[in-house]
Amino acid sequence: MHTPQTIRAAATALCIAGASLACHGSPTSPATELTVSLRAIADGAFEMRVSNTGTGPVLLSGCPDAPSFVVERRDGERWSESTSFNVMCIAILTPKTLALAPGDTVVRRVDVAQRGTFRARLYVGPDYGRPQQVLTSGPVSLP
Repeated sequence: MHTPQTIRAAATALCIAGASLACHGSPTSPATELTVSLRAIADGAFEMRVSNTGTGPVLLSGCPDAPSFVVERRDGERWSESTSFNVMCIAILTPKTLALAPGDTVVRRVDVAQRGTFRARLYVGPDYGRPQQVLTSGPVSLP
């Protein structure tokens, strides 16, 4: 028969083991190895730059192209989705995976129909539908 102390000890051991596994990196684990930034480049457009500053490759996926990300526009105190890229995959399309090597950068141009303050949320991992991490850029204003 299990006592409450035995159950508590077993639960503690499982939590410690789970935390230990979660902290170990893998080739697809982004940790803090990626940076994402926005920069205004023209009236109604900006570019999103994703850089791998780590020592191992990081996988980015999307459909029909990689990476998948959402652009949000500030509306008062909250952010709302303005547009999304590579997050919907209809049956005739095939998802793509991009292995971003250490030191590599991927750049995507984003055109928006309205002025305002925007940010990007990047989905990181081999499965864009279930990202391992979501990185959010700092805001950029398009006057």
